[in-house]
Parts: sequence; structure tokens; C-alpha cells
Amino acid sequence: YRLRRTDMNLVLGGNWEFYGNKVEEDPFYLAAKQHFIDKKPWTRTFFVQNQLKSKSKIELLRYLKDKTKLFYSMKANGYLSNIKLNLGFKTSRFTQGWSEIAIHIGKEGKFSLCQGRHRLFYAYLLNIPSVKVNVIVRHKKWYRSSKNQDLFK
Repeated sequence: YRLRRTDMNLVLGGNWEFYGNKVEEDPFYLAAKQHFIDKKPWTRTFFVQNQLKSKSKIELLRYLKDKTKLFYSMKANGYLSNIKLNLGFKTSRFTQGWSEIAIHIGKEGKFSLCQGRHRLFYAYLLNIPSVKVNVIVRHKKWYRSSKNQDLFK
């Protein structure tokens, strides 16, 4: 099965699991921590230096401006869903939560992040105790456990 951007609440078997970096090891998280917590300029972070190899400085600065705005919004207002942020035209997928933080749950119950990493990283940096996530795929082996099926009714 090939996952689509619009998939949600799937139960799939097989060997589809993938796990990226832990939050504390992700290059963008490390750069954000250096920038927002340690007050290091974005341009002096390893993440930005590495990104400049493949992106223009103008493109990268626009990206960082948006991410900086998001950080300060979360600092002032906490974690808000995209609907509460009122980000303009709302499609049916948007109102159903497609653009929120999303995870997969592997066969052993381990989470892997599939979208919303900036918001999750900022919540982590700002010590926001919990955020809402959407579950895109649950591994069939994990889901078959009766205690786990009850979580999704």
C-alpha cells in the first residue's frame, strides 16, 4: 500500500515502519534550540549552513521567517490547531484535521512522526505538556491487541 497525503486512520500489516531521528537529534530541532534558547543567529547554525548547499539564501530566510513567526505565536498562545489559527480558506480535509501533527504507530507501539514536525519541535522547546496528533497508520500487529482497539472507538 502506498500512503497518500489524504490517508488517515489506517490499519496496515507488513514491514512499513520507519523511524527518523529522535526529537533531540533532529537537525532542525537542534538549530531551533540554538536559535531560540541559546540566542544563536539562524545563519550560524549547522542546519542553515547545510541547507545553503542546496537552497538560495533568500529562499531559506523566507522559510526561517515563517518558522520564527510560528515559534513566537506558539510562545504567546500555546499550541493551537490550524483551524483555531484561522489560516484562510478551509477545505474539507483541512477542517477534518489533515494539516495537524500526525504520527504512525508501529507494531511495538512506537510512534514515528509523519507531519507537523516544526509545531511538535516548538511545543517541545516551549515545554507545552501535550499536543493533539492525528494517527495516520497503526500497525495491524499493534492494533490487534484488544486494549489498543479500544483506544480508537
